[in-house]
Amino acid sequence: MNISSEWKKIYGPTFGIYEGLRKMLITSDLDIINEVFVKQFDNFHGRKTNPLAGNPDTRDRAHVFLARGARWKRLRTITSPSFSNTSLKKIYNLVEDSAVEMTKLLEKKANTEINIREYYHEYTMDIIARVALGQRGSLMFNNPLTALIVKFVEFDFRGIVSMLAHCTPLPIQIVQTIFFLTAKIFRRDTPLAFVRILETIGKAIDDRVKQREEDEKRGIERGEPADFIDMYLDVKVDDLRDKIGDFSKNNVSVSKNMTYQEIKGQLLVFLIAGFDTTANSLSYTSYLLAKHPDKMKKLQEEIDRECAGTTIDYDALGKLKYLEAVFKETLRMYPLAASVNSRQCMKSTTIGDMEIEEGAYVCANTWDLHYDKKLWGPDADEFVPERWLNGTPHPPGAYMPFGAGPRICIGMRLAYIEEKLALCYILRKFDMVEGPNTGEKLKIHGSALVHPDYVKKYGKTFGMYEGLRKYLVTSDMNMITEVFMKQFDNFHARNTSPMYGDVDTRPNAHIFVARGHRWKRLRTIANPSFSSASLRKIHGLVEDSAMEMVKHLENKVNDEIDIRVYFQEFTIDIIGRLAMGQKGSQMFNNPLLPVLIRYFEIDYRYFANMLAYCTPLPYSIIQMVVKISSIIFKDTFPFLQLLAKIGQALDDRIKQREEDKKRGLEPSEPTDFIDLFLDAKVDEIPETFGDFSKININVSKTLTYEEIKGQLAIFLIAGFDTTANSLSYASFLLAKNPDKLKKLQEEIDREYPGTTIDYDTLGKLKYLDAVFKETLRLYPVAGGVNIRLCMKSTKIGNMQIEEGTFVQANTWEIHHDKEIYGQDADNFIPERWLNGPSFPPCAYQAFGMGPRICIGMRLAYMEEKLALCHILRKFDITGGPNSGETLKLRTRAALVHPDHVNVVIKARN
Repeated sequence: MNISSEWKKIYGPTFGIYEGLRKMLITSDLDIINEVFVKQFDNFHGRKTNPLAGNPDTRDRAHVFLARGARWKRLRTITSPSFSNTSLKKIYNLVEDSAVEMTKLLEKKANTEINIREYYHEYTMDIIARVALGQRGSLMFNNPLTALIVKFVEFDFRGIVSMLAHCTPLPIQIVQTIFFLTAKIFRRDTPLAFVRILETIGKAIDDRVKQREEDEKRGIERGEPADFIDMYLDVKVDDLRDKIGDFSKNNVSVSKNMTYQEIKGQLLVFLIAGFDTTANSLSYTSYLLAKHPDKMKKLQEEIDRECAGTTIDYDALGKLKYLEAVFKETLRMYPLAASVNSRQCMKSTTIGDMEIEEGAYVCANTWDLHYDKKLWGPDADEFVPERWLNGTPHPPGAYMPFGAGPRICIGMRLAYIEEKLALCYILRKFDMVEGPNTGEKLKIHGSALVHPDYVKKYGKTFGMYEGLRKYLVTSDMNMITEVFMKQFDNFHARNTSPMYGDVDTRPNAHIFVARGHRWKRLRTIANPSFSSASLRKIHGLVEDSAMEMVKHLENKVNDEIDIRVYFQEFTIDIIGRLAMGQKGSQMFNNPLLPVLIRYFEIDYRYFANMLAYCTPLPYSIIQMVVKISSIIFKDTFPFLQLLAKIGQALDDRIKQREEDKKRGLEPSEPTDFIDLFLDAKVDEIPETFGDFSKININVSKTLTYEEIKGQLAIFLIAGFDTTANSLSYASFLLAKNPDKLKKLQEEIDREYPGTTIDYDTLGKLKYLDAVFKETLRLYPVAGGVNIRLCMKSTKIGNMQIEEGTFVQANTWEIHHDKEIYGQDADNFIPERWLNGPSFPPCAYQAFGMGPRICIGMRLAYMEEKLALCHILRKFDITGGPNSGETLKLRTRAALVHPDHVNVVIKARN
């Protein structure tokens, strides 16, 4: 964090660096951020990707996170319904079930110091496996996917192969081959964990296809999609061709179909994104609450007040305003994926007086923005959920825990639901307090925290190279607004790994990597999944997971635990049910969890990764090396294992549908993402390439089989770790701030006197909302993905941004900027959110910004709120002997997550 701050001091809020051969603008200028992420989205619709990922336009398994242009719009269109309020309400009970299951596990650890992040990992894995992969029931602490995904998200991408990928022009195929070969030679099992994740996803899809076929034969009518697999299989086609070239998010029509590989891609990204980020968010929140017992008490009071019943309904979750503030403040202090707040300039453009070349990347300096005291006030370094209680306390672009603009995190709402439910159920039963090993601060690993030192040295916007890619990293609000919002048509692509391949042509590109027409198509299809109506439908599912988690927590009363483990189980429980067709809770027994954990533990500094970034080797050569390596070294690529599981779930659902059709059974309303996407499945989709406009474009609402896999993959990945991490951060912050914990508990107790928490009343928890917002301000779990690729040379201010440059919002810097959040920007103060945002647009980037803002944001919020409500109704969260004063943080897979979040769960009087 110190390097970026130093650069800002020397060079100002916007400066350039090279990331290998790639130009990067790093900015904390809010005007630039608004331009890149929102206003000029059509120029910045691409994300920054790892060169090892290959071409996001042509890669068959491109998902919504990596896709750009028309492909991104197509994938986003398809996947967006998965995260609508309607969809979230459908899965709410599933999420709550995982939260309850986690609480049961925590009860066994009462009065014991634990690493709570482990529990949050189990929680988020439980949810995402049920939502994305059709997992039946809770598999907490028994989910084989968890270990795989943990390994993947903790992977260090700074190896020699990654350097080669970034810094040499070697063809990507050669770099990928070297990547997997070296992984096997040096016994690195993380890349193989990725392979296993893909295999798991593939199997889940194939099983679903088989099940559909059998159902059709038996004359069974197809019901409503049960999870993401069903949802995507409904729109599956064999082949698609998205338009490549100029893109406009508004003036493009996209097919609402996905290929098989795209379905795998979506499931993969949802699995990965939904696992670690949410678990980390919960872990950070737990840490902050343990450090601030007054905040925890306040939150518990809110939970007790609003959630008096045994369960917490979807609507009631929205009443927890202090809980909302707690999570927002946590994500301000710990922007989980700040490093992905970037956009690639797809068309040269001008922002202000700055010309940005096509191909350059603009990165929002999220950490700098989130801690900017000019934005957040003198207490920007402090955990103050109250800052969120009176509206948004920041300008647009200053808060980016979920990104910004059209590419804002699609799963943001699901993450919030997971986190809120988890924390509610925990705090209803327990207090979280510090333990001997809690520590004063969290120790953060990874490169996401380099930016603050750079900011001090170079200013709010600076450039760098990532291998061969140009990067702009910025915490300049104006630039962020331009890149992520105003000039979205120029910056509609995300940063993707060179190892990924061409996102425009890759069959299983998912909504995160897709760009242009494909992104709009995928987003259009997925959006209804995350609508309020959809969220209402899944509310019971989320609450079921939350209550299941609470049962596990009850076994840990008075023990110090790593609460992140429980939150990981919680989130994978939900996403497994939503995206993979999982039946019932599988907490601590979820085969997806080890796969996802390995995925997030991947060290991306491998030789193959370096080749992809730093050499001009063709992607096909590097990919060949990867495939050969994955065969030789089976445990090296968790992503491929994940795709295999998604494919199996997808095929099972297809088979079931076919059997139902043969038996004369009418298809019912989609029950999960698999059904939703299968309803839009077609065999082939001709994609449009070229100039893109988010407004003037019509897209098909169909998906190919590979696209369905891609969407399920990204939902599985994105829905697992981010939400678990958000809950972990919130738990940590509440344990550190018992006054905030008490305040939140009072709100929960007041709003929820029953056993369950209904969907509608969940919105009443204003302090809960503030807690999560503050958590995600302090710990923006996905700040590292707030990046856009400049798709067309443009000018922002007086800066020319070339096509092909990546622009990254310096999310961590922005979220801690004392000029934005005040002198207490480094403090956990949920109250700063209670009277509405007082900071400029784009200053809060927890879920990204602009058209690509996280599609699952509302689902994430629902998960988080339900989890925390059920926890705080029963427990206090306090620090333990190993809690520490700060969290030890690491960056893996562009996400920041804590090593562990040790807190003590105490039964409430």
